[in-house]
This record gives sequence, C-alpha cells and structure tokens, in this order.
Amino acid sequence: MSPTEVAAQTPQLLRECGDWPNTYTLTKHMGEALFSSLASQHSIPSIVIRPTIITCASSYPSVGWTDTLIGPAGLVLAVAFGVLHVAPGKEELIVDFVPVDYVVNTLLISTLHCASRPPPGRQTPDKSVSENPVSWGCMLKVMPGYYSRHPSPKTLAPIHFRWARGRAKY
Repeated sequence: MSPTEVAAQTPQLLRECGDWPNTYTLTKHMGEALFSSLASQHSIPSIVIRPTIITCASSYPSVGWTDTLIGPAGLVLAVAFGVLHVAPGKEELIVDFVPVDYVVNTLLISTLHCASRPPPGRQTPDKSVSENPVSWGCMLKVMPGYYSRHPSPKTLAPIHFRWARGRAKY
C-alpha cells in the first residue's frame, strides 16, 4: 500500500477494530492483549501498568532527577533557558504527568502483589493526577516566573512563554 492509501483507509480500520482514536492506542491495546493472552496461556501472573506522561523524580534518587530531555523535561528546560517562547497548544488541557519514582514504586508493589496473590483476569491500573489536576496554562504561568527568579547560568534569553492556537506559524 502507498502512504496515501494507508492514510485513506486508517480511519475506517480504526472504527472497525473497536473505534480507536488513533493507531497508537490500537497497537498499544493489541500488544497488551497479546501479552495478557500469552501470560494466561502459560499460567504466569501478569499485570499491565499504564502510567501517563512520565516526568522527573519527585524525591528518589533526588528531586528533579531525569535521564532524558524527551517529552516534558525538554519543554521545561527550553523555557527555563529562554530558548522557547511559543509552542502550539491549549492552556486549558490537563498536564497529566507522573513522577518516575511513583511509576517505579507502582511497578515494584504491583509486581509483588501480582506474584503473591495473582489477580483474576487482566489488571490494568492507570496512574493519573485526576485528584489535583493542573492545566498547561497554570504550569506555564508559574514556571517562567520561577525560572526568572532562579535563573540557570545557562539561560540565554528572557524567560516568557505562550501557547499558539490554530495553524498560525510562530
């Protein structure tokens, strides 16, 4: 199939396979279903952990620890260094981050629980910040102020940020 044919047929295939919003969620579901099926077939206790967007550590190994600049850490650093001032986005959307140390703790505890008391059927706990949601707008109003008061020696320009809506070029 050509890329044009794939693009044309994808929406129909997503609907036929269970009304998935995109190929990422469909293939993630397929992988989890295969994993669960194989684990069940071989009587291996299993659990699927689905964290939201993983970000820097809350406390362990140290506050703010990260080993990558992919995702939210890169965005935060670019704003903090004064090199990113505008990006496409919507300030009312929720920032659903979870610290890496929370994810690791969840994995360890869930693994212990699953191994000692195998759950009936497939278990899929999600990590989310639904109790105290923070919007991108709130985060990006607070963050530039913090980094302006506590600038890095590597800051290259004044720190300010805004979301660009629509298809405007920025």
